[in-house]
Amino acid sequence: MTPLLDMRTVLIGDVLAYVLCSVVLATLWMRNRERSPGIGLWLVSFVMQFAALLLIAARGIVPDVVSMVVSNTLSIAGTIILLIGLELYLGKRGPHVQDWATLAAFALVQTYFAVVEPSLFARNINVALGLLFVTAESAWLLLRRVEPEVRPATRAAGLVFVGYVLLSVFRIVLQFNEPRVNDLFQSGVLDTSVLMAYQLLAVGLTFALLLLVNSRLFESLSRSEQKFSIAFTNIPDAVVLSSIADGRIIEVNQAFYEMAGLTRDQVSGTTSIALGIWADTADRDRFVGQLREHGRVVDFETGFRRSTGEVFPGSAFGDVLEIGGERCALTVVHDLTKRKRAEAEILRLNAELEERVQSRTEELEAANEELVSAISSLTEANIDLEEATHAKNDFLAAMSHELRTPLNSIIGFSGVLAQGLSGPLGDEQRKQVAMINNSGRHLLELINGVLDLAKIESGHDDPTIRDADLVPIAREMYETIRPVAEAGGVEMRWECSRESLAVRTDELRVGQILLNLLGNAVKFTQRGLITVIVSGDDTGPTVAVKDSGSGIALDDLERVFDDFYQVVPPGGGKTEGTGLGLAVSRRLAESIGARIDVASEPGKGSVFTLSLPGRSS
Repeated sequence: MTPLLDMRTVLIGDVLAYVLCSVVLATLWMRNRERSPGIGLWLVSFVMQFAALLLIAARGIVPDVVSMVVSNTLSIAGTIILLIGLELYLGKRGPHVQDWATLAAFALVQTYFAVVEPSLFARNINVALGLLFVTAESAWLLLRRVEPEVRPATRAAGLVFVGYVLLSVFRIVLQFNEPRVNDLFQSGVLDTSVLMAYQLLAVGLTFALLLLVNSRLFESLSRSEQKFSIAFTNIPDAVVLSSIADGRIIEVNQAFYEMAGLTRDQVSGTTSIALGIWADTADRDRFVGQLREHGRVVDFETGFRRSTGEVFPGSAFGDVLEIGGERCALTVVHDLTKRKRAEAEILRLNAELEERVQSRTEELEAANEELVSAISSLTEANIDLEEATHAKNDFLAAMSHELRTPLNSIIGFSGVLAQGLSGPLGDEQRKQVAMINNSGRHLLELINGVLDLAKIESGHDDPTIRDADLVPIAREMYETIRPVAEAGGVEMRWECSRESLAVRTDELRVGQILLNLLGNAVKFTQRGLITVIVSGDDTGPTVAVKDSGSGIALDDLERVFDDFYQVVPPGGGKTEGTGLGLAVSRRLAESIGARIDVASEPGKGSVFTLSLPGRSS
């Protein structure tokens, strides 16, 4: 009588089940292979299980040693690879010496009871023990080794592996209570049922792994949305998302409520016209018109009205986005009240400064007319002039600091737009945002140069003189600038015959001087060679920066050290930078008793040499 559960039929069903599971995992891997490591190993494991079942089902067609030994060894190896894939996916890598040792022992035992002393009973127990060992490790990984917050996502797969463990224990017990046969295809109903149970667990494991991946993806998406929400809510400028079609406000951030003095109930579902936010509705029409025409509006200055009726100056930035098939306008408004006050204060200080300078000039002219009797007055006037100079420097420093705040906002917000945090940007949009960001950084560099000059001229920033080695200082600056030069196609060369060169100086100021000289060399050398030469003789240690750039005309050689002076390239146009680098470098050199010399020939390049005081050793 033919049994209801034929072992060969069940094996064919297992093969088909693993084919379907492998297809599901292949799809999962194709969609997540870049962001989810380890899924590829899951697929390899299921393919190995499929191959193992195929070899078992082909008994009689393939040699017995392949059907009995190779197939089951593939199955245990595939289970180990699945464990490694799970560890990689969950970031819980661990040692696997014990697993590979178990696999080797399993293969030896399986070979012995297949070739030397054939015994289906022993082989079945060997397979059950191998699966029991590896699946128990997998269950422990998913239920205990992962962090508590991850366990809800891994619990389903962990329970499936617990099922594997329990089923393997049941199979071992079953072998001692079932009639023993030596032909797999003559196995009893219970053995066949156990194999079907393994098949159901494989299907269940496939869906548990799908659930695990989906859970992790959902968690990652939730975190991304939370980060965007935090950035949108906490950005200091007012942000408004509205429909271009009818002007309906879709969403605003907290800064908008604070800036406009409105509540959520007052804003929800209405328009900026209805709220009276624009001080002049004609400006609103022009802003929207430019936005529709160009898709972007930058630095649109106009007046805005708070709920109290107060009108304040603001700068609006707008972008057109498409959300859910609807064209929307993302508008950012920066309150210019503080900046306008600062500008007015600067104008007042300028006028006051001019009056003070004029007053001191008149005093000096009067003193010159009475030279003999006015020596003491002249001395006082010189002191007053020095105070006025300090006041100028203090004013420049204060002005620079006042400009940094809105400038950092512009740089930061353009950076947010460039990163796509407020929505995807087109190529032209990205280009314009990059221009805003680069212009802001250029202006910030100019302000920093002004601060450096003010700090040096104030006389309050004394150098720290101590023993130092010039070679590593120069080498560090050389290595710092080399990637920038090589990226622009400029070759860098280092020449130094000394391992060390003792100097007594301020290391930080020497480093800043060399960095400025190297930066200038890169700027004026489009293609060619920059050589750094470190040497020392009886006249003292020197560092020379030699380039093969455009060179400097004779008339410009001394003027290059003037504040804000920039050499015009041979082809015309304007160079990068602020015109402060060499001015700051010369002042820094003078502060440590050093000097900077320059030699140049148009079309052949320039050599800037930093000479430090003292003897080389």
